[in-house]
Amino acid sequence: MNKVIGFHGRAGATGFTELKSWDAFEGEMRKIWENCREFNQEGSEIYTLAGELEVCLTFLDHLYVANQSRGVLYRTTS
Repeated sequence: MNKVIGFHGRAGATGFTELKSWDAFEGEMRKIWENCREFNQEGSEIYTLAGELEVCLTFLDHLYVANQSRGVLYRTTS
């Protein structure tokens, strides 16, 4: 697994992340957006942006799955 730049609390970069997969990242993001909608008034900027960002992540997820099925691998830097 490649190293990633990550932060834990207010400490400096650790070089690792607790989110070891796309599914873990996606799950955490969905929790954040659900909280944005639950704790902010419908129609507020935060509420609206949560929905827009969720649409973007869904698009990226579909793109990732489509490319994986075609054997496309993404380059990463270490």
